[in-house]
Amino acid sequence: MGEQEKAAPRRRDPERRRREILEAAAEIVVTRGPSALTHRAIAAHAGIPLGTITRHFPSIDALRETALETVGTENEAELDVVQRELTNHPDPAARLAELMHEDHLDIRQAHASIAMITAAVHDDRLRSLARRWSERLTEILTAHCDPESARAMARYVDGALVETVLSDGPPSTATMTRALRALMSPSPAEGE
Repeated sequence: MGEQEKAAPRRRDPERRRREILEAAAEIVVTRGPSALTHRAIAAHAGIPLGTITRHFPSIDALRETALETVGTENEAELDVVQRELTNHPDPAARLAELMHEDHLDIRQAHASIAMITAAVHDDRLRSLARRWSERLTEILTAHCDPESARAMARYVDGALVETVLSDGPPSTATMTRALRALMSPSPAEGE
């Protein structure tokens, strides 16, 4: 084989390598939990030399935080859909129930959300990251009801997520719709 037929050496692309590491780290966090994240686990999952991973991310804590931020970005993209779908919808509680039911059926996404929450329980630096989703959902819902009801609805959705992960699936759309409508409506004492 002549010189010209040899494959050209692959050009180094540190940013692509960093993305590969983060994708592998995020996948481990989602599928096995934040505590399973180690440099060696990422190297094995991504097929990348251990030294490359430690060169890009010397601290496993920084890598865990960055991986969870990646998962958080995925979750925030879902909220853009929720906001669009609820805008001008005649029954926002029913539409939110449909969207959350679909979202909770995606077990990978459900595990991603739970991974973020459980990591935040033990790491104060991650709390604001974990709270962002609920705070943004509350903000979106405030366009459709009072702030207290919006917070209650966001908490219900979080609870339904936990039920989804711990049981055989999410509550039915009908169950979620009834609960969200009840939370969205002011109590009789408030309405008088």
